[in-house]
Amino acid sequence: MKIANVVLNPFTRDNRVLKMTRTLQEAGHDVTVVALSGPGLPEREMRPEGWRVQRIPIRSDRLPRSPIFGAIKFLELIVRIIRMTRSAEIMHCNDVEAFVIGLFAKAMNRELRLVYDCHEYEAERIGKPEWQKAIIRWIERRFIHHADALLMVSPSIAEAYREDYGTRRVSKTWLVRNAPDPDPMVQALSSGERPSYFRDHFDIPEEAMIFLYQGSFSRDRGIEHLVEAMSILTSTRDDIHMVFMGFGRLESWLMELAEERKHIHFHPAVDYESVLAISASADVGIVSTQPTCKNHLFCLPNKLFEYIQAGIPVLSNALVDAKSLLLQYGAGLAVDTDTPDSWAQAMIHMRETPLDDLRAGARRAGAEINWPSEARQLLAAYHEVASSVR
Repeated sequence: MKIANVVLNPFTRDNRVLKMTRTLQEAGHDVTVVALSGPGLPEREMRPEGWRVQRIPIRSDRLPRSPIFGAIKFLELIVRIIRMTRSAEIMHCNDVEAFVIGLFAKAMNRELRLVYDCHEYEAERIGKPEWQKAIIRWIERRFIHHADALLMVSPSIAEAYREDYGTRRVSKTWLVRNAPDPDPMVQALSSGERPSYFRDHFDIPEEAMIFLYQGSFSRDRGIEHLVEAMSILTSTRDDIHMVFMGFGRLESWLMELAEERKHIHFHPAVDYESVLAISASADVGIVSTQPTCKNHLFCLPNKLFEYIQAGIPVLSNALVDAKSLLLQYGAGLAVDTDTPDSWAQAMIHMRETPLDDLRAGARRAGAEINWPSEARQLLAAYHEVASSVR
């Protein structure tokens, strides 16, 4: 099948889109990633695995920012993507904006099949004003049944879609969690063996416990609470260190803190191929996404799966599915409340608890939840969609 995998970003860090594209290409499909143009990025790429990237330059991108000009830009995007994907048999729509483009494309070509890949609880995404959320709810309520397959990233988000729109419109969803590929180097480590990368890089004592936050440095990720928790901890003890590894709006602030405080360390983001091996040199992974909206409350963050694939226990906020997964496998603990004091107490508890059982739980979870297992769900969904084309 000819598949257009549409993602409305420049496609430089989107690991979910990358993994899905590789999987579909390996399964014999002809896949093109359709993305947005970006500074210094080629418009056309041919990847060694045989799939392509086509980035779309938008002339109206130079217009001033406003709702009216934003609508003009989106209309241009619709026209360009429809023209570019005319020969596609399936359009894989990453997030609701791409799904809207898919609906227009399907109106022009009734044979086109749509796969709606909800990376989040779309109508509850934080940062969107209420009027935009209302529009998303209306679009999904009115048109979601036009999707030939619905892919979801967590069980709670799938259930929320069924409750919002009814089982008639959301009759079947496919759970495809954003778990990484296993790293053979990490898998080869014995149960008690840990790499020493962070200890060597930051000169952290062997007896200290290293907590790792990796991912986006943005608001509502609980980073400020973690910094305050470290202030509470380091006033009384010297055996807990925190590494922040990633990129984002708070990057400069975290770099300054790392210069000032010996127990806080900053590490720039690393490439997808290195993240597991480097994360494995921490003792505990942190998932501090704040449950400030349903989208966050129901999420299963990428970092959660990266930690368990790295074989390290997880300390998480009380997110519904994340907490459930950690308890199911015995792979970590959840904080009682999202406050700096609670985080500090939870880190002390982890510091004073032998980690062998939690590490074993992380390895059990990683053996079952990884991209090869999630890819089977993706391919099952595509098999059903492809069968309806013939």
